[in-house]
Amino acid sequence: MWFCKLMWRNLKEINKDKSKGFTLIELLLSLTTGLVIIMTAIIILNLFIMSNKIVETNNDIMANGRYALEYIKQEVRLADQIISSHKFSRLNERFQSNFGFVIVKYNPSNYLKYSYCTYYFEDNKIIRVATNTSNFTFPSGQAFSGHNIVAEYIKSVDEIMVDFNNRLIRISLTLEDKDEQKLEMTIGMRCPVIY
Repeated sequence: MWFCKLMWRNLKEINKDKSKGFTLIELLLSLTTGLVIIMTAIIILNLFIMSNKIVETNNDIMANGRYALEYIKQEVRLADQIISSHKFSRLNERFQSNFGFVIVKYNPSNYLKYSYCTYYFEDNKIIRVATNTSNFTFPSGQAFSGHNIVAEYIKSVDEIMVDFNNRLIRISLTLEDKDEQKLEMTIGMRCPVIY
């Protein structure tokens, strides 16, 4: 309490001695200091926003790649058969970057009982194509259509190894982010295979 009284008395004495207001130099100096502080805060905020956008973009690309692998894994696990793409005429010519296998699903309640699908890589995308038939045949590559994009921002499909003897599919992708992250997955085939 005594400190506050002392300060109050000193302020009264200082105000009596000086004129009221700021000088022009004091005003310009305080404005310049304020502007420097504000500009620094704006630059730091912009850097923070840009780094957050980069991290968010990289996370989206990584999630996209993981989704593609999980999608393919789910279809392989639910397949009734997996067949080598070489068994289908003109499939490898039409989709030169196909994954080397065709997934077959059998649905007896549909008129077109057999569904065939495969994947291929083109223009930094993994694309799914499919066809349906009423009987178990190996349709021509020309019959496959749909071109559903499963994933984007894929820089390259580094490895697709289909081991029909050991019933394994290994897929390795490189993503388009600045770190060129790699994703790999090995999928076990539980269904009958034809190769």
